[in-house]
Amino acid sequence: MEPPGVTSIPATAEPRLTRRGSAPAPKEFPLYYKVRSRKCLRAAWRVVYDNGTTSKSQDTRNDVKLFSFHAEQSIERLSRQLRQSKFQFPPSEGILQNRPGKRPRPIVKSPIDSRIVQRALLDVLQDEPGIKPYYKNPTSFGGIKGEGLGVPGTIAGVYTAILNGRSHYIRSDIEGFFTAIPRKLVLEKIKAVITDSMFNELLERATITELENLASLGQDRRYFPLYEIGVAQGCCLSPLLGNILLEDFDKGMNGRGIVCIRYIDDFVILGPKEGHVKAAFKSAQRILSKYGLNAYDPLINKEKAEMGEVKHGLQFLGAEIRPGLITPSGKSTRRLIDSLGLIIEKSKKLMANPFELARKKRTVASTLKEMDNVVKGWGNQYSFCNNKDVMTHLDEQITELTKHYFRFAREARQSFSAEEYLANWRRLIGVHLLTDSKSDPIIRP
Repeated sequence: MEPPGVTSIPATAEPRLTRRGSAPAPKEFPLYYKVRSRKCLRAAWRVVYDNGTTSKSQDTRNDVKLFSFHAEQSIERLSRQLRQSKFQFPPSEGILQNRPGKRPRPIVKSPIDSRIVQRALLDVLQDEPGIKPYYKNPTSFGGIKGEGLGVPGTIAGVYTAILNGRSHYIRSDIEGFFTAIPRKLVLEKIKAVITDSMFNELLERATITELENLASLGQDRRYFPLYEIGVAQGCCLSPLLGNILLEDFDKGMNGRGIVCIRYIDDFVILGPKEGHVKAAFKSAQRILSKYGLNAYDPLINKEKAEMGEVKHGLQFLGAEIRPGLITPSGKSTRRLIDSLGLIIEKSKKLMANPFELARKKRTVASTLKEMDNVVKGWGNQYSFCNNKDVMTHLDEQITELTKHYFRFAREARQSFSAEEYLANWRRLIGVHLLTDSKSDPIIRP
């Protein structure tokens, strides 16, 4: 299904410009030609649209909706600007996501135009045969399109290694990975394979971070990759650049009885003995140090890294893995219950004022719908788990939360005055009142 504003009519042949701003010839710059084609840009917009409409950010959802009103004209404009070598990436917005007990996560939010061109670059680059050996390794699962990848594929890879006799592990992740990637080095690796100079130049510009709100960030600007080191979190190209950088890590860390499964910057080393995985972890640190990177040490940072025997449970990517059993981690289940409790609390706080409750869309109906979406999303995320007892226990907790919410709503209803009882009851449960609708009659009494 096409996103709004995009036709399904195949792109016609693009006119070749003459004189000033003449279009680069397809044979000379074949990859650049693919990126600037309306077909490629439309496909990129579909992905940006799908990701944007399901984003947790209301601003992102609004941006995508606004762009969709004139998507076809905008794609034509992007294609023309690229054809004339006039496209410029506008500055992005730097957003710091605070995390309790951790350094903030620097998210870079780019304009829709930039996201479409970046996605088109990614699609073309990933399909290029010369690049695939750099990022398609059998033990790397994150940021790569294809079957059997993603978190479920990662967990399956870990479990297969356990079944094949790896009884000890070290789990860790790379400190400040995206902001520490040597961007220039990765781009040089790509240029050694890709000879299309216009494509390479556009790719380099697409991976530069320029922030429009740099002044307002103050000292917090230090968290963002503003120079030659680092790539933007939030840019679709960043995971691929990370995978290309760590190609020799993936190859060097597997063999001689050791299996190292990696999901972007998270990895787990599995082996038959404790000494083997410790030695492998030292090797991992040596490989990473070549790029100025460092992995968390399980003996120093027990929150970010861990070591032990698989039979006691291995926590990885929000799941706990044991022989014969894969379960959502305790931290993940607590987050689910906490998020549902927060949704309920937001509604409860407004129940004394039903009009405000309806205006802010915190009615019983909207609250239950939001809870339903969260539970469905969480359940789909952990569909690869096989511990039904945990799911049953979580369902019992969610049922109790829901019952408590209903009791509170019933008590709130009983406090309504007689003259406003029916109107406030409707507002409470979420059935709109016509008298609350916008009123703009053409004839006033």
